Formats: sequence, structure tokens, C-alpha cells
Amino acid sequence: MPGAVYVETRDVPLDELTPFPGNAKRGNPPEILKSLRRNGQYRGLVVRKIPGGPLIVLAGNHTMQALQLHGPDRCQYADDDKHPCALCTSGTWDGTTARCEIIVCDDDEARRINIADNRLAELGGYDNDALAELLSYLDGDHEGTGYNDDEVMALITPPDLDDLAGDDDAGGDDTSDNEPAANPSLADRFLIPPFDVLDARQGWWRTRKRQWLSLGMRSEVGRGDNLVFEGMAKADPKYYDKKRAVEQALGRPLTSAEFEADHYVRPDDAVASGTSVFDPVVCELAYRWFSPSGGTILDPFAGGSVRGIVAGILGRTYRGNDLRPEQVESNREQRDEFMNRRMLAADPSWTIGDSADWVQTLEPNSADMVFTCPPYYDLEEYSENPADLSSMSYDGFDEVYARIIAGVARALKPNRFAVFVTGDARDNRGALHDLRGSTIRAGVAAGLTYASGAVLVSPIGTAAIMAGRTFAGTRGLARTHQDIIVFCKGNRAEATKACGDVDVHLPDGVDEAFSDAEELAEAA
Repeated sequence: MPGAVYVETRDVPLDELTPFPGNAKRGNPPEILKSLRRNGQYRGLVVRKIPGGPLIVLAGNHTMQALQLHGPDRCQYADDDKHPCALCTSGTWDGTTARCEIIVCDDDEARRINIADNRLAELGGYDNDALAELLSYLDGDHEGTGYNDDEVMALITPPDLDDLAGDDDAGGDDTSDNEPAANPSLADRFLIPPFDVLDARQGWWRTRKRQWLSLGMRSEVGRGDNLVFEGMAKADPKYYDKKRAVEQALGRPLTSAEFEADHYVRPDDAVASGTSVFDPVVCELAYRWFSPSGGTILDPFAGGSVRGIVAGILGRTYRGNDLRPEQVESNREQRDEFMNRRMLAADPSWTIGDSADWVQTLEPNSADMVFTCPPYYDLEEYSENPADLSSMSYDGFDEVYARIIAGVARALKPNRFAVFVTGDARDNRGALHDLRGSTIRAGVAAGLTYASGAVLVSPIGTAAIMAGRTFAGTRGLARTHQDIIVFCKGNRAEATKACGDVDVHLPDGVDEAFSDAEELAEAA
């Protein structure tokens, strides 16, 4: 016989169907029943007709069992307002039959059909990006798909490295994830899913940040002695505790100015817990996503050491400029330490001066990326130098800021990206000033295309201290996010080709250092 021959499609009573003898597949009839209740019987059983013999189910044995589990009576979901049972409400199913495709074949063909039906689907794989997209259209309602919420999230989110640490079976001794996954998720391919909300509160992010900082970056050094006091309430998480203690000892309230002038002692690490320390995970993602391997990075607001050190570790040539000599000197000292430890694949450099002048010295079309974080207006005032943007008026800030953006845009190669991390600032009259908008306007005026953007959600930190007081007094909402703005000079598709595939591997030596950091954290 030349293969199976189709005979007809018809509804067959369940009690007339015989399971395939020796079926090797072990299915999950209760889960299949969930799909049947939501979707109906959208596929027929394949049933072999033997003249004078039984009707044997070759394919769909577990669907048959699921229909038997439902039974002939209307189920508890029959009248569900939101999702009534598709079987009970079909109007054609009486609870005792299954729609079947009847075929005739010989014994050998019957076995092959049963084996093939069970096996062939297993030989395929998934495009997890496409699967995640399909599931996203269901708006979180995954009933009847075979997926639960945790499994859907596992398609797109990285594992919590806190959970993996110490778990040999899960690879806890190698948190670098240097081995490619056979069926990669978005997180496998890009470290985290490239969505427009980046959540620094999550376990993976917190662990990754701890690992980066364990390498010895001290971005706050060179900045604390220079920070004007107005920013310290936000930068020092113990600021208000210290102020209340002094007020209690004196028996009277103090203004912030009086407390800071006469009683406040800044911590040794200055603003190590505050807004001045740049998140190394943001650096890592920005460099991996938006710059080519071995590319040159320009940073006109170089500030602390983190952006340069992370660039050097990841093999990017970093060129930063900052107004304050003490900050640059600290950054250079830290660079030398990392060079001596042989942890830098490229040598970051910092120059001193006014960035409005510095950008004029840059060679046009010479850089592969701009990555920077400007002062958030006067949220933290770093010096009283009149050339320091943080000491300028808002209008003066915007004017000089636009000139600097125009300068780095000229120095950026065609078909490359520029990434700015920004945040708004509130003046002493309570009005917010839109640094995000100023950045976009200046970038577009400089010939860049506003290509994309993200919200960086930060840990609550000291915002919890001030949130109640601020909201009760002014209905102001505590800000717990920053804005990441992505520009492109030229064509985004060509810029993406220039960046190449996202490399998620850690350089030699860094992966071991990250693992050592986790071992120390576990021991503590």
C-alpha cells in the first residue's frame, strides 16, 4: 500500500475509539483540556479504520483523553462571563464525540504515523523572539497556550544571579554566561531584553552592578570634596538622620543651610550612595548595544571614572573631558591601577578643560559613539567655576549644552549612535526643568535623529525619605528614574551593522573576578 489513504472526516463517539497500543508518548491531558476549553477542538484525531476491527487513534491519543476528562456534562466554565468553555458553547459538541480524520493503512504505516506524530514536533525548535512576540499579543492571558506567566517571563528575562550563585546544576560557579545557549532568549542574546524600561531594581542588575564595582572602580573619588552642599540631601542617605540628631542635641530646629554650614560632616566616600556614581551596568549595556567592538567613545562630561574604566575593560577606546583637574587626576590614577592589573583591553584617557572648547579640537567623523551623562542642571553643583554647567542659569546651561552636543555630533562618524543619560531638575521655586527635552532639541539641531529612548528605573534609595514630605507639601512625585536618549547620525540600519552582533561575553579575567565577587558576597 503506498502510504495512508484518507477516507473521511466525521465525529466519532469516544467510546468507539481505541488508544494506540504501546503508544510511547506521555502527554498531559489536563493541560490539553485547558486548551480545548479555551480554543475548542481545532484539530482532528487521526484514526485508523480496520475493516471489521476497531478504530485506533494514531495521532491525538492525549486529546482523546482530555475530551474524556471533560465528559458529557457542561463544565464549571460553561457560563464563564469572560471565557466560556469553547467545548460547552460550540453548539455542535455533545460531550461524547471527537472529530476524527479516518484513514486506512497497514500495520507498519500505523506505527510510523504514531512515532512520527510524537517525534517530529520535538525535532524542531523555537525562535524565542517570535514566540515572545506572539505571546505578547495575548496581553498576559496565556490560558490554553501551554505556557504560564513564569515561563513567558523566562523567555525574555535574565536569570537572577543571586539565585544561581552556588548552584552547580544551574551554572552558579560561572555567572559570566560565557557559553551560548542552544535556544537563546532575549536575555541570552542581549544580556537583558532590549525594552524601553530598564529596571535597575531587579536581581540580575543588582548583582551585575555589585560585580562591576567589586573590581575597584571608585567614581566618587575626586568628586566629594568639590560637591556643593545643595546636593548632599539627595546624595547622603543618612543626611536627615544626622540633621535630626543635631536638632535634638541643640533642642531647636535648623535650616538646611545652617546645618550644612555649622554641623554637617560629609561621609568619607562623599556621594558614593548618591546620584554622582554612574551605574556600570548602564555603561556595559550602552557599549555592547550601541558601539562596535574596538570603537572610540567620546564623553564631553566625563565626571567619574566608571564610564572610562568599563569602556577600557570592554575594549573600547574612551576619550573623556572634564572641567575639574582633581576629578581627572583621580580618574587617571584609577586607570593606572587597572592597567597594572592587566584588566584594560584599551587605554581610557581624560583631558582637562571646558568641553565647549574641547569639542572644537575633535576631528570630524572620527568617533564610533558618544556616551555621556551631563549635569542635571544644578541638581548637584560640582564647582563654582563659571564654565561649570552645573553653576549656570538654566538658559545659559541650555545654550552651552547645545554647543557641546553639536561639537560631539560633528566628531561622530556617519551611521553611528549617541547615547545620553539625563534627568530633570527642580528649581528653588518648584518648577521642573526639562533636560530630556533640551537634549533632544539640541541633538536634532545638530543633525542627529532621535532614534529611541528608555526609562532607567532606579532603586528607591533616599527618595523614600523625602517622598512623603514632598508629596504632602506640594503633591510632587518622588523621581525614581532617569531618561536614556539614543540618537543616530545617519541610517539606523547601517549603524546597527557597524555595531555588529551584541557580544555578551566577559573578557578573560573579568569573568573570574565576577565569580570571586559572588563567592565573597555569599561568604559575607
